[in-house]
Amino acid sequence: MGTIQTRVVYPYIYFHMKEDIVFVYKIETDEYVTLLNVNDCGEWSTYELHHSFEQFNHYDQQPLEGRGYFMNLEDLHQAVQEINEHLQNERQSHELAHPYHLVSSESTAGTIRFSLKSPKMVIGFPDDLAIGPLWKLNEEIGQATRFEWLNDHINYELDEYELEEKVLNSLREIEDIPPHVPIYIWYADHVNEQISMRYFVNLLRNKPNDMILIKSSRIHYTSNMEPDMLQSIFEENKDNRPLSSEERLQLQREWNNLTENNEVLRLWKKNEIIQVAADYFDKEIHSMLIKLHAEQEQRDYIIAATLLAAVFEEFEGKVSLFYLEYRLRSLIYNGKLAFKGIPRSMRHYRVMIK
Repeated sequence: MGTIQTRVVYPYIYFHMKEDIVFVYKIETDEYVTLLNVNDCGEWSTYELHHSFEQFNHYDQQPLEGRGYFMNLEDLHQAVQEINEHLQNERQSHELAHPYHLVSSESTAGTIRFSLKSPKMVIGFPDDLAIGPLWKLNEEIGQATRFEWLNDHINYELDEYELEEKVLNSLREIEDIPPHVPIYIWYADHVNEQISMRYFVNLLRNKPNDMILIKSSRIHYTSNMEPDMLQSIFEENKDNRPLSSEERLQLQREWNNLTENNEVLRLWKKNEIIQVAADYFDKEIHSMLIKLHAEQEQRDYIIAATLLAAVFEEFEGKVSLFYLEYRLRSLIYNGKLAFKGIPRSMRHYRVMIK
């Protein structure tokens, strides 16, 4: 955290960020926090620092009133990570021996929470691993590289640090899984779910838990399933044989192979994850735009969201809509297409063949 000093008197965390001021945060939740909800999950107060930070104790004085102090966004992001680290230490002392379900999206996690009987714990991973670099993702340098690429290219329309914090919190939740509880990993014949399944197995490599794969074979995307269908699939597969040591090692090897290059687009073809060039869908975007122009009485600009939805449907959702939007902007920046509006989201600009 740079020049920021911290101390913990749980559930309080002290942040010394200004020469004579200490920020005090009281943790009031057992869930990991983000920039978006940190103020709702705890309480901030500020105190004057009269002596050394090492001797500071907020019980000895009254908080400041009538004077406002603020953290900049980067410092607050770092403070959130510090809060979560101490939350993690506290959570691990209260382990719950419930079955865990790992899925490759937050929306699927919500459906499984609703569909399956309690007790259970569900972790939804918020990142689409089919797009963006996976290079050295097992290391901090790879994680930093990935977040930088996503921030530079993919317009998720999220607040700054939002995706990064959600990913880090999901990784903490996976790390928190206690030993000896069963872990069910859900996946389907969709590239993100196939990659995520291998990533989960790698993340769990040092855990002794039984890992049981639940394949949603009736549909391409687990997230598209109705609650009754998810419940039915779970009942049919909950007693599947856990992965053997060799099967786990093989899936780990397949994951590690994905982290050895800098490709940013992956597809699921013929029961295999393949890595393709970044511009793989550019011709299809261009061709679809020509097709939509042909349907107009007079050629005119077309809303980007309309074009991208048509391409997305053409490929049955096998590629991220947000990735397609990134490639559409690339075609614009490379002079292939004309546009009007501001491309802050796919709903805010229109495109046309030059």
